[in-house]
Amino acid sequence: EVVVERSTRPILNVALLIAFASLSLGAATFAALVTFPLRALRSTIAAVRREESQARARVQAEENLRVVFEHAVEGILMFDDAGRIVASNPSAQRLLGGGDHLQLDGLLVERWFDPGCGSCEVDGAGPDGAKLSLDVTVTASTAGEQKQWVAIIRDITEQRQHERRLAELAN
Repeated sequence: EVVVERSTRPILNVALLIAFASLSLGAATFAALVTFPLRALRSTIAAVRREESQARARVQAEENLRVVFEHAVEGILMFDDAGRIVASNPSAQRLLGGGDHLQLDGLLVERWFDPGCGSCEVDGAGPDGAKLSLDVTVTASTAGEQKQWVAIIRDITEQRQHERRLAELAN
């Protein structure tokens, strides 16, 4: 006599093994889908914060430069290759024209000095008609792709008067 027994134990073991593997794979997939987008989001937020911080630093640096430009004792002129003034500070406006609100933009620097002089002294008449001596230093600069020239202008009238007076006293 032959007796055949059927057991569900091997089928249950395989089913449990497949269920455990499926659950593990599902949990790993869920973790990956949750974690990776959060990492990407966090890195994007960090990048945006860095850019905002750099933008604030750039704005602060530009503001600092504007304050220095406007309050410098020396006159500062920026002009292009043609010698046309593109920017001037109040000191340059006072030295070259007499008023704080004189607009020099668009005028040619050749009116006051040779744009290629490098470093030179210029004698002329001040706003009140008195003799005026200026020390001019011109340097090349690039702003982005555009080449510009920067002229620093100092009033050396008193220094020249003292030198003349000392020369008179010495002789």
